[in-house]
Amino acid sequence: MKKVGFCSITGICLALIAVLLMPACESGGGDSPDSDEAAITGNAAMLLINDSSDESTIYFDGLYIGNVEGDGSREWSVPSGSHVVRIDNAERDNSDAVEQSFSFRDGYVTTIHFDWEEE
Repeated sequence: MKKVGFCSITGICLALIAVLLMPACESGGGDSPDSDEAAITGNAAMLLINDSSDESTIYFDGLYIGNVEGDGSREWSVPSGSHVVRIDNAERDNSDAVEQSFSFRDGYVTTIHFDWEEE
């Protein structure tokens, strides 16, 4: 019979304690489209215009904030400053996401047009 070392048992116990002490996940603010949309707000605005027929999943600084329907648009209030916007094709697996930094200014609307090319 193989002996289990003290360090192994201690590591397992610490891992279990960490899992038990983690706060419950709040709804909203997840990084997955399976979670609720994160609530973002600010004095700037971001308008996304989807020029394709495919629905797209939108992330703002790594947080899932919602979808834009095909041939549709959607606007969010966002904080000013430099932020990363990621747009992922929600209808096609293994498609490349588009990710880019944008500068948002108080009182201005930053408009982002996007289209998924046919392959």
